Amino acid sequence: MLLVTSALHMRRALARVRAQGLDAVPAASDFQARQLPGVRQWLPNAAALQRSGDAIKETIGWLNERRQDAR
Repeated sequence: MLLVTSALHMRRALARVRAQGLDAVPAASDFQARQLPGVRQWLPNAAALQRSGDAIKETIGWLNERRQDAR
């Protein structure tokens, strides 16, 4: 089976699929890349805030699923 999902969600999605006993091949999509040269990459901007929020939400979801699986 081919598991296609956002690169951000792949770790959690693959763990859920494998927890169901399925063997999946991960095929991540929509990788996000930056093209800001030099010092500009370290300056705050709205896109960076959005990516940080997405990463935090995904990490919380992953931790919550691990906690539920441990029960």
